[in-house]
Amino acid sequence: MSLNFSQVRHNLDILDRNVHNRAKEIMDYTMTDATSYAKRTAPWKDRTGNARRSIDHLTKSFSQLIVGVIGIGVFYGKYLELSNGGKYRVIRPTIDVYRSKLLQNLKEGIL
Repeated sequence: MSLNFSQVRHNLDILDRNVHNRAKEIMDYTMTDATSYAKRTAPWKDRTGNARRSIDHLTKSFSQLIVGVIGIGVFYGKYLELSNGGKYRVIRPTIDVYRSKLLQNLKEGIL
């Protein structure tokens, strides 16, 4: 049985979509875990709990690019990250921890 060029191309397109979809699933899984980690390890003392509850992520796919974003949703989140010499920083340390975890998850195909 021989495959013609269009069949090979079609099979490669399906494979490409499957790999892309799997990578997006792994990115979202890792970002969900990172969000939980950030909420657990945020170094500040809660007054209202709004900042901690507002930590969230978004995973988005653009053509061949998959982007994961994590942040604090309250207006003063930037001050928690950037003021006081980073004493209350949580997003950057979370990114530093989860960068290698994402690469490991992608390598292992975890879910």
